[in-house]
Amino acid sequence: LRMAEINERASVSQPSSPPPGPTHEIAKLADEAQDRLSALLHAQISSTVEEYKLIEEMNKVTAKRYEDMKIVAEGVGEKLKKLDISYDAIRPYLRQVHELDEGTKRLEDALTKMENYVTNLEQKLSNLKLAREQQE
Repeated sequence: LRMAEINERASVSQPSSPPPGPTHEIAKLADEAQDRLSALLHAQISSTVEEYKLIEEMNKVTAKRYEDMKIVAEGVGEKLKKLDISYDAIRPYLRQVHELDEGTKRLEDALTKMENYVTNLEQKLSNLKLAREQQE
């Protein structure tokens, strides 16, 4: 019968709060430590998530920048193709201009030689005139 009484009292009795003392203080400190550790981990995880979001945004901006650079490079490539076509179209004329320039240089050289020759002839003629005048 005693066991039945004990069981009856245990089922009817209210849960007792832990007695104040070292065990209660340790539990309180453990709870406080757990709360602080939880807050620290939450802050670190939040910080890491923010860093990943920043890196993701930077990657998006970089990808957009590369896309823009690709478009510019394609435009430059197209312009270079058009420029090559234009250059090929005027190449014969440029060759003619070059030939004319070379011909002009040869004419200028010939003119210089001719001027030197005429100057020498004039000098010789002057010398001959002086010699005749002195003989007379």
